[in-house]
Amino acid sequence: MTNCKIALSQIGRNADLNCSTNVKRIVKRLLRGIQFKWAEAADDILGKGLEPNFDLLQFLESRVSIATNTYEQLASGSHKAQTTSNNRSASIRAKIHTLSSKGTVHCVICSDTHEVVSCPQLLAVNHNERLELLKKFKLCFNCLKPNHRATDCRQPMSCDIDGCKRRHHRIIHDTELDVKQARCNSTYSTGTYLGFVSVRLHGSTGHVDTYASLDNGSDTTLLLSDAAKQVGISGTVTRLNISSVIGA
Repeated sequence: MTNCKIALSQIGRNADLNCSTNVKRIVKRLLRGIQFKWAEAADDILGKGLEPNFDLLQFLESRVSIATNTYEQLASGSHKAQTTSNNRSASIRAKIHTLSSKGTVHCVICSDTHEVVSCPQLLAVNHNERLELLKKFKLCFNCLKPNHRATDCRQPMSCDIDGCKRRHHRIIHDTELDVKQARCNSTYSTGTYLGFVSVRLHGSTGHVDTYASLDNGSDTTLLLSDAAKQVGISGTVTRLNISSVIGA
């Protein structure tokens, strides 16, 4: 509770310290006997025309001191009462510690008082380094909580960037990958490639393996003179200057 009070004061939330609703919530968590003692202390405060607020903290610190006081133990009259007193003191300390820990958030990465999603060390690095930090501290990629994986996470998917459906937190969404995919999808070619097929030519003197260029608009078969000689094919020798084939 002491840490909680300091934290609220530092961020200017003093109104929360004086909120009777918050005080009542804390009192409900105390042991029944301590609740009655607080009722007496609160009555004294009300009798002075004041509202009991975070005076509760001073009251609890006083009760802890009394519970561990030597004279309180002597007043119990037996060793059994002393054991009960020690247990009660430990219980009060546990209650105060529980309330304090619930009121303060500690980042597992830098140990500062903020959520992991707001950690400056995490936000300062690139996508791959963020993944490594989460792995190092065993944090879920989906909810950023410890000790489980995104595949086992009970929280709904938390990434809503550009309709992303992957199971990860938006803070580790890879925007560079999106850019690469967009560039890949927009790539196109303005040229037309020729069609080639592997063929085997047979003639009177043998055969030759070569490649044929396919032109759907052609009505003539052309053959290089060297290939014609190898297979024993004769024909009219013609010199051609080809400047366009299917618009290429």
